[in-house]
Parts: sequence; structure tokens; C-alpha cells
Amino acid sequence: MHCYLLVFFLVISSFLIIINQYDRDVVLRLGVYKRQIRPGIHTPIPLIDNVLVIDIREKVREFNAGRMLTKDNVPVTIDAILRYKIIDERANDALLNVENFNEVIKQVSQTTLRNNIGSSLFQEILSKREEINYNIKSVISKESFNWGIMVTGVEIRQVIIPQELESAMSMQAQAEREKQQESHTVNRKYRWLKNSLMHTKYTQITLLRMP
Repeated sequence: MHCYLLVFFLVISSFLIIINQYDRDVVLRLGVYKRQIRPGIHTPIPLIDNVLVIDIREKVREFNAGRMLTKDNVPVTIDAILRYKIIDERANDALLNVENFNEVIKQVSQTTLRNNIGSSLFQEILSKREEINYNIKSVISKESFNWGIMVTGVEIRQVIIPQELESAMSMQAQAEREKQQESHTVNRKYRWLKNSLMHTKYTQITLLRMP
């Protein structure tokens, strides 16, 4: 009797699936989309239902634009990160509308980054990074919406330029600082001389007025 009960429970349990809190399951019945099921215990129909599992937790992916030219012909290499997640009620779109959403969104991110860098001046990349991040995020969001993906953030982490260009820019910056320092020194000397002349003139006028 106990053996029969054990076999019965084993058979029943083989028909059950447990969905984690961070997963969503998409059911294809005879190859056709049927429904999306939420966390908990569920009983798909054996041999008829095909259950696809997708993780809806936020994901972080690195992407980059290899060495390329800015609008003013400065060669740069850009490293960035992308944060995105599957929209809860649209997990079926992420599985059915695109073959590999992780790979596709990476490719779209790289292409969008290249387009933005190629149309921006080098100084804009350094000084308007937040604006460029926002522009890239907007473009990727429009593309990924059809796949049930929400982009939560894009961030340019590093802007790399060739060593020789970095050295030249460093020398130019040093020259600018020295020029500014020299200008300040000249201005100080001019003010000191002006004050000295005014003081001398005032002293002379005072002496002439003395009886």
C-alpha cells in the first residue's frame, strides 16, 4: 500500500513545476503561446505544454565602442555599462519576439554608442557625459520596447585616448596653466606699479601743498 502511495506522489510531483519569485514562465501549448504564469506551483499538461523560463531581475552588461573617431577626429575607445530588465507582464515578448534578447540589446547598445560618439566633439564627450548617456538610453529604450525590455540606465564609464595624444594634451594643458600663471604675475606687477605711481604722485602733491 505504501509503495502505491509513493509511486502516486512521485507521478503527481513529476507534473508539478515550481516557479521562483524572480522567474516568469511562458507556456506554449502545442507550439502556440498560451499564457504566462507567475511564481508558485503549477501543473502544465505533460507532452503538450512546453514551459519556457525567463529571469526578470535587473541585468548589468558591459559594452564598448572600439577605437573610433569623434566628430573632430579624435580617436577614442569608450567603455560603458547598460542596465535593463524584463517587463513583468511582457516576458513572453522577450522570448517570442527576438531570438536572444541579451545579445541583441548588446549589439544595439554598441551601435547606438558608436553613432553618438561619431556625432559628438571630444570635449562634449567629456563635459556632457550625462546628456550623451540619456540620448543613448532613449534610443535603446525605443528599440527594446518591442522585446518587452525596459532600459533602466546607461553610463559611460571610461573614455580612453591614445597615449601619445594624452601626452600632447597634458603638455598643452601645462602650457595653458603656465600662460595663465604668467598672466597673473604680469597683472600683479602692473597693479603694484600702478599703486606705487599713485602713491608717489600723491606724496609729491602733498609736498607741494605744504607751506
